[in-house]
Amino acid sequence: FFFVVGWYLAAMAREDGGTTSVDIHDYRERLAESKKIVEQAISEYGLDNLGLSYNGGKDSVVMLYLVREVLGAEGLRKLRFNFQFAEEDAFPEMTEYINRSVQDAGLTLHTLSCVDFKQGLQEVADHGVRAVFMGTRKTDPDGKYLDFFTPCSPGWPPLVRICPILSWDYHQVWKYIHDSSLQYCCLYDEGYTSIGTRANTVPNPLLLDQETGRHLPAHLLQDGHAERLGRSKRVHGPPAAPEGTVVPSGCGESNGLSTGHSGSNGYCNGHSNGYSNGHSTGHSSNRCNGHSNGWASAAPEDLCSAKGHSERKAERA
Repeated sequence: FFFVVGWYLAAMAREDGGTTSVDIHDYRERLAESKKIVEQAISEYGLDNLGLSYNGGKDSVVMLYLVREVLGAEGLRKLRFNFQFAEEDAFPEMTEYINRSVQDAGLTLHTLSCVDFKQGLQEVADHGVRAVFMGTRKTDPDGKYLDFFTPCSPGWPPLVRICPILSWDYHQVWKYIHDSSLQYCCLYDEGYTSIGTRANTVPNPLLLDQETGRHLPAHLLQDGHAERLGRSKRVHGPPAAPEGTVVPSGCGESNGLSTGHSGSNGYCNGHSNGYSNGHSTGHSSNRCNGHSNGWASAAPEDLCSAKGHSERKAERA
């Protein structure tokens, strides 16, 4: 009974925009601002010099479809080089979602399996890319150090990071997803609010329904500042990377399989609840090295963060 009531309330929330605490006026300003950033990027660099970093996280999904909204499907296909970094111990549900979502969006996505992260970024630059769209937000780790357009530090590949949704908050992200009826990884409907690897991610404890023992969907989280409460908690998988190791973001490219009660092929759309389970390990390990702010990013939409002389882990939103 409680599960049915919870499901009904979640469904009603989605019909009403899927989220709470969204100032409509502020949201519309952020949306218009983000579109202008994309348009400015096109004007300054041209489609043939732009790339896109995509890893399937909620922020990355919003960034992808916002860019697509401005460019159109044909314009999106004209971006020079779109990529993800292969990730060890990825959730199979996320891997499956990435494979299908890029196909649905008409995006060609290259998986970089470089041993050295800096080398991977150089590979992106070697493809003629001058600037890269990312889904990082200010509330992400190290996101506060970025601007809408931020060049890599001296000594790193000559790339500019473009963050169209840098000023968005958690609930604005979910509003865009629901308003646009976008598909997203079904793990978010199981209470995951920020997704990294299986080794460092669990459902957000604030979404646990004590009556049913189940976690409510991510978009029902009341406090957006608590979206990362399920991160950095080791639950299973291979040994953790040494403290200070920078791990590139993005998911592996292998076909993960998921089973569920209503999600299809590992992902759900903006108006349905999906539950999936299944575990598998990723297939490649990448470690990044860098100093003096390298490629500062936080959400695994994106890339690694290397601040000062101490590297940090890059994490997915």
